[in-house]
Amino acid sequence: MNSIQPSIFGRIFTPHRFVDINQQGLVISNKTQITSLSWCDLTSPISYEYGVLGQTLRFNTDSKHYRIWMRAYGSNRAFKAHTDMLWVKSNIAVLNEMLSKINHFAHTQFLRQSYVTDIKKQVDEQCKRWLPWIKSSDVLTPVSTQIKLLEQYSQWSDALTRFFQHKYTQSQLERYNDFFNCVEANPLTEQQRRACIIDDDNNLVLAGAGTGKTSVLVARAGYLVNSEQANYNDILLLAYGKQAACEMDERIKQKLGTESIKAATFHSVGLTIISEVEGKPPKISKLAENEKAKIKWVEGCFESLANAKPQYAKALVNYINNTLNDVKGEFKFSAAKPNHIALLKEIKSGGHLTKLATLFSQLISVYKTANITLDSDSKQIQQAWKLLKPLLANYNHYLRTQGEIDFDDMIIKALDYVNTKKFTSPWRYIMVDEFQDISPLRATLVKALRDSKSNSSLFAVGDDWQAIYRFSGADMRLTTEFAAHFGFTTQTLLDRTFRFNNKIGEVAAGFIMKNPAQLAKDIHSVAKVTKPAVSVLKTLKSGSAKNTKIAELNNGAIKHLLQGIKGHSGKPVTVYLLARFRFQLPSLADISALQQEFSTLHIECDTFHGSKGKEADYVIILAMNGGAFGFPSTKSTPQILEALLPAKDNFTHSEERRLFYVALTRAKHKVYIITDDNNPSCFVDELINEHKIEVFELKIKRPLKALQKLLNTVAQASVRVPNYVVHTY
Repeated sequence: MNSIQPSIFGRIFTPHRFVDINQQGLVISNKTQITSLSWCDLTSPISYEYGVLGQTLRFNTDSKHYRIWMRAYGSNRAFKAHTDMLWVKSNIAVLNEMLSKINHFAHTQFLRQSYVTDIKKQVDEQCKRWLPWIKSSDVLTPVSTQIKLLEQYSQWSDALTRFFQHKYTQSQLERYNDFFNCVEANPLTEQQRRACIIDDDNNLVLAGAGTGKTSVLVARAGYLVNSEQANYNDILLLAYGKQAACEMDERIKQKLGTESIKAATFHSVGLTIISEVEGKPPKISKLAENEKAKIKWVEGCFESLANAKPQYAKALVNYINNTLNDVKGEFKFSAAKPNHIALLKEIKSGGHLTKLATLFSQLISVYKTANITLDSDSKQIQQAWKLLKPLLANYNHYLRTQGEIDFDDMIIKALDYVNTKKFTSPWRYIMVDEFQDISPLRATLVKALRDSKSNSSLFAVGDDWQAIYRFSGADMRLTTEFAAHFGFTTQTLLDRTFRFNNKIGEVAAGFIMKNPAQLAKDIHSVAKVTKPAVSVLKTLKSGSAKNTKIAELNNGAIKHLLQGIKGHSGKPVTVYLLARFRFQLPSLADISALQQEFSTLHIECDTFHGSKGKEADYVIILAMNGGAFGFPSTKSTPQILEALLPAKDNFTHSEERRLFYVALTRAKHKVYIITDDNNPSCFVDELINEHKIEVFELKIKRPLKALQKLLNTVAQASVRVPNYVVHTY
């Protein structure tokens, strides 16, 4: 053991203080105390400072500063190199471990932002221990390589992070090239492959219509398992609904050859969480599983509350009089209807109570998940709250007495169990489809699951251009402002669509991008054409009150377009007839008749909402007219529902604009839009004025009797008969 001796003054003033050095560290002693410090305890080696009375030794631990005066004047020359080397030998393992960890992260996995934060913290700690003293020390040479790396990492930048991420991604692209070539019928695109590999803490894949987002979800699950980053039970794949989950399961079975991973819905995840915490599955109310039963229950509750409380009956009548659009005149007490019971019978017989129950059935769900307090000066909202508050109390009481929960309770309860740590997520990879349709409550559950499991990542796939479910509580801002809600995010754009051609894409993208609230995306179509692929067919609405067929059948517009499609296509093709509202679509009998007449075409019809996720060779859009039930629909939303829904952007008809984008992008080859020339949709006017499309007129052939009458009139007036044109392009 070596000792750092005191100077002459030290022998006089501190005769009993000793500093001994050994391979393990320092031993500091005096008459009453002995302190042993390992070299690892010291945050840096001993520093030696000259003074009049001798050299001063300074060194620190994490918790204490040491200063020992009056050591021998030659201590620096005698001991510095030796103590430096002893400190280096004891601390180099920690530095090497950190540098090795960085190298491991950089080359064997995607360098997540959380890893970078952790690395920066460790680098900063090591810099404080090693720099700057090592630069002037005699022991620099043996550790010069490590110190150079440490200095480089001390200047860590975003560019360095991107360098490591790019290097890793490139290596994985090469290594798993065969997998990405074969996992789908066609090889994945470069962007699809990168989306599968990139694995930051939070990942947002912005997918345009037809860009293969489902392929990415399936391929990513397969890639994570094949690259041994995950087992199937480490992956939670969330689909929007039960049908979407089943379709995803079938796709996984076909493409990955396994049933070990199952797509889940938010409700099934909630069920899993509650079942694990409570030891048994909860009982789901029939009102949750059957919307008609729930509406009927609400209607019955309205009647019970009205019969029990005259003030409630009065509030019910007032709200119906002031709110329901189809009420012709007010319901009032009279000699024939002397009390609220008689008045309610009239209201119910007219179907108004059922209509109100439909609205309030929705309000129950929206209110429970909105997690806000209604505080408004609006008279309509105040009236609605008088009806909703006791209805909610009765509804919740009914569920409690039945020992049941609904789907909203399921999410709320599951979230509480995660937040209170009664349930810890087993999933390290959380993947969410159709993220643009997520509600704030569900997003909160996703975030809680992510945070409850260390080293887990969130992978969301969505398209804000197709965000069309605000009416059910979805908040598009969770996608457009993703990083603000979930933290630092790596974003990938799927920019090649395999569905529609470039001319449909140009019109659809230009139309949706007019709203500045939408994220800017540049989607390229694989299919290229030179002629316009969106056509507007102007017609004159025809039909009578006795005719149950829709106008586009009465005036021949649909048949005219189907005949043209049949003539242009040399092989069987699919045709979708789409409309904003279901009543604007042909009946099943009408579709059957059209199918018989045009046997080479496969004809289906659906609403705009129902068509999402589907595609056809040709799309015919019906009822593109103005008005409350036109498109965009100007039908007003009840104020109380508007108050409970997520805030909407201020751009006019923003959600209807996104809905029209969905309709346009269902077609592969061409979109036909039928509009009433006397009452056109403002969207049709915008397309005509601002986009390169075709515009045709369909002139109606008049019935024989009407034609004969016209001819007689013309003959009597001695005027020339105009030429008839039967539906011209």
